[in-house]
Amino acid sequence: MRKIFCLCLLNSIIFFNSCLLNPLFIEYIFPETDKSINPFLFLALGGTEIGSDSFALGGSISGLTHSGLVLSSGTASPESLTVSSGASAFQFTNKINPESTYNISITNQPSGNVCTISNNTGTMNGNVSSVSIICETITTLYVLNTQAQIIRAMTVSSNGSLSLLNTYSTGISAGFMLWNGKHIVIGGGSDVKSYLRNPDGTITSSNSLTLTNALDGGSQYFEPSGKFFYAHSSSNFFSKIQIDTDGLLSAETSYGSGCYLVVGPVHPASNNVWTFNTGCGQAQGYFPIANTTTGALGGGVANGTNITATPFFPEACSNCCSYSHNGNYLYCADGGDVPGSKSGGDIKQMSVTSTALTSLSPFNIAPETPTHYLGPKSLILHPNGNYIFVYGNSNIFSYNLSSTTGLIGTLVNSLPAPNSCSTSSNIGTNLQINADGTILYAICTITGDVGVYSISSNGVIGTPSIYATAASSGTQQLIYVKGN
Repeated sequence: MRKIFCLCLLNSIIFFNSCLLNPLFIEYIFPETDKSINPFLFLALGGTEIGSDSFALGGSISGLTHSGLVLSSGTASPESLTVSSGASAFQFTNKINPESTYNISITNQPSGNVCTISNNTGTMNGNVSSVSIICETITTLYVLNTQAQIIRAMTVSSNGSLSLLNTYSTGISAGFMLWNGKHIVIGGGSDVKSYLRNPDGTITSSNSLTLTNALDGGSQYFEPSGKFFYAHSSSNFFSKIQIDTDGLLSAETSYGSGCYLVVGPVHPASNNVWTFNTGCGQAQGYFPIANTTTGALGGGVANGTNITATPFFPEACSNCCSYSHNGNYLYCADGGDVPGSKSGGDIKQMSVTSTALTSLSPFNIAPETPTHYLGPKSLILHPNGNYIFVYGNSNIFSYNLSSTTGLIGTLVNSLPAPNSCSTSSNIGTNLQINADGTILYAICTITGDVGVYSISSNGVIGTPSIYATAASSGTQQLIYVKGN
């Protein structure tokens, strides 16, 4: 115990109960167990206690990945404290007197986090380190509407609910939207645009590019590094476009000469770009990525094992096709838009090697009665790889998925699309899922309303909450982004 006393001396005579003249300050630290000296002896001789121990005020922090967090101590003389990114603890500089109260508050949130505070009020009876601050990375769902030519940024709360952050006019009838970990890219017709995603979820226009070969529906995929992407550009070609770290778009190059040649996803291991020929009776094939810096492709290679005599057309979405997590299997939502064939309306499941696609048995999985041009619109795998979710014409489906055989198994359950939405054409859309696999997002292509479906641990999707976006009908694409 630390005590400071004042004795007042005048001509060596002690003046009791006064410290007005010639004060003499005496400091003595009394051990808690030391009974040999009674501190009250000083008071009996005229000493006055003028101070005592002061205490430190602080606590713990978790999840702080951005700068800008500012705290206030909420004491009689409030102190402001700026906390650095990555900090795991904090402590105010000023010590607090005993019996003083505190009420710590967050006066400024960091740029890319949302932080909450607990155990933040009390009385100083000793050093305080029990205050807890937990920060979460800002998560955003971006909604692209083609006809309205807008992107809506919607903030995602910890329970998956949505609130409108901002709306951005794109100025183009973009039919697709992609994400490479830093930039959002949209495109349609002869136009492609990039937007920088800021830590707070807002986006800033970065660059635009006018294409020689206009984009024509189909499908689009980034190479895993995010430095370039491939998009269906016309009936006979697909295009490669580069994007640098500043969002600059460049180096449009066209490939292929097949009838309705549709680009598929880049294989994560072999760096092959699979393509699907439709309506011409040609085999599926692939183009090897010859240059991993520019994305330039080598010559096309026909698939040695033609997976089906009936071509299929996974089109009009950013994730019509998806690989299993181990890269050994490929699943495609076949909308069946094959001129004159009226085929499709199911899911195709295939095994994958570096040089061939081979149909699994069964090859076709029909969530609904197969209907040309209506669906399924898209699919997405659960993060744990045990379930696959499919957007049909009017329903959302959850299926078991075997990571061993790659086969789509039994139906877990299905629910209507948002607002029981159904379409009479192959209007493009897609599904998105959060990082921990507890929330599935789908959008109605007629009303633009977003459905937020819970996902249980056994893959069951729950009745959705509906969030209106006031968008017009047409192609709707979603991107779920947690942090940068």
